[in-house]
Amino acid sequence: MRRGYMIGGIFLTAVVLAGLVGFMARSARSPASKAAPADPAVRSAVNVTVVPAELRAWPRIVEAVGTVAAWEQTEVAAQVDGPVTEVRKDVGDAVRAGEVLAKIDEREYELRYRQAEADAEQAARDLERAEQMARQGLIPPQQLEMARVRAQVARANADVARKKYEDTSVRAPYAGEVIQRLVSPGDYVRTGQPLFVLVDARRLRLKLPVPEMDYARIQPGQAVEVRFDALPGQTVTGRVYRVTPAIDPASRTVLVEVLVENADGRVRPGMFAHARLNLGMEAPMVTLPVSALQAVPGGVQKVYVVEGDTVRERQVEVAFYVGDRVVLRSGVRPGERVVAPVPPTIWDGMAVRIVSAPPEDALRTSPKPEVRP
Repeated sequence: MRRGYMIGGIFLTAVVLAGLVGFMARSARSPASKAAPADPAVRSAVNVTVVPAELRAWPRIVEAVGTVAAWEQTEVAAQVDGPVTEVRKDVGDAVRAGEVLAKIDEREYELRYRQAEADAEQAARDLERAEQMARQGLIPPQQLEMARVRAQVARANADVARKKYEDTSVRAPYAGEVIQRLVSPGDYVRTGQPLFVLVDARRLRLKLPVPEMDYARIQPGQAVEVRFDALPGQTVTGRVYRVTPAIDPASRTVLVEVLVENADGRVRPGMFAHARLNLGMEAPMVTLPVSALQAVPGGVQKVYVVEGDTVRERQVEVAFYVGDRVVLRSGVRPGERVVAPVPPTIWDGMAVRIVSAPPEDALRTSPKPEVRP
C-alpha cells in the first residue's frame, strides 16, 4: 500500500514538471511584435492645428478716456460793494456777451459819479483860465502846471467813479450759459465775491493721457474720434489743440488737449468720453490669432512653434492687439508655424501631429481685447 502511494506521487511530480517545461517553450516562441513600442514619443504625440505667422502693417490706434469740460468757465464776481437789488438770470439760462445778470444798488455810485464829473468839469475850466492868464504873463509857469495837474486828477477821479457806477450792473463777459447762481436779491455783496458761474459750452476741452512712446507722433490739428457714454451710437470729431510739453514721471504719459466743437449743444460739460487717435501705420510686424497665446504667471506670454514633429516653447513680446489678432514685437519669425488654438496639455519638446487647419471660430476663443499699447 505504501509502495502504491510513492508511485502515484512520482507520477504527479512528473506531470507538473512536463507542464512547466511546455509553458516555457511556448513563451520563448512568442512573436516579438507584442513587445511595448520602443519610442515613447510615438505614444504621446497629440493632434494640433497650426497657423502661419504673418507679417502685416497695422494702423497705430491709441485709445484714451477722459471727461469733457467747457472751453471757458468763469466765476462772475461783484466789482463793487452793495446790496443786490435784482437778479435777472438763473441756472440754465443762456446769456449774450455783455448781458446784465444782476444789479447792485446804484444810487450812491451814481451820486459819486455826478460829483466827480462836476469836479472834473470845474478843473477843466480852471485850466482854461490859467492858460489864458499864462499867455498874458499874469501867472508864473508853476501855477499853470498846478492847474494842469488838478485837471488831470479830477478827470481820472471822474473816470473811476463812472466805472464803479457802471459796475453796479453785473454783466456776462462772453456768450454762454449760467451753471450756478450764488446770489439772491437783498444779499449784501463785497468786491470780488462770486455771484454766478458761467460756461461757454459751444466748444469743449478734452484732456487725454497718452503713452510717452507716442509723444512725437501727435501734432496739433490731428483728428480725434470721440464717443460719449451718454450719447450711444453718436460720434463727434475733435482736433488736437495742444500737447503738454512735459511727461508725467509717475504714469509715463503726456497730456493731450482736444478741442471739440459743440455748436448744437448736444454734448454737455462733465460727460465721460472715449477717444481714438489714429497715428498712422506701424512698421510691418508679426501677427497671430489671440488663441495662439498662452499666459503664464508673471505676465509672461508664450507660443508654441512647430519644428519637425515637435513643438518648441517661445516667449514673445506683445506690441498691441487688433480685434482677434495679437501683434508681436519679438519671439516669432514670419512664416513659422504656430499652434493655435493652444491645447489644454502641451509642453516644450512634445511630439505633435499636425491636422487640418483650425475652424475660424476656434481661433476666436479668447475675448476681443481693446487696441492698446
